[in-house]
Amino acid sequence: MAFGKDLAYMHAHNNYRTHDQHNSVLKGTVNFDHTFKVFDKLGIAPIISTEVFEKNALLESLDYLEEKMKSSSAYKA
Repeated sequence: MAFGKDLAYMHAHNNYRTHDQHNSVLKGTVNFDHTFKVFDKLGIAPIISTEVFEKNALLESLDYLEEKMKSSSAYKA
């Protein structure tokens, strides 16, 4: 994953690299736990929009992202 201190915005969804599936952020190859650790390390808190099309997957993603943002030192600043 490559991004730096200038990251201000990202859209989030996940997939298994077979096609652009727009899964929940918890269902696929992107490790969002690691992503938030990098945000904290870099001291960045980008705006995150979701791009998840199925309702239950969207709700799961929003719950997860809200919890990660609440516990992130970057988002508390």
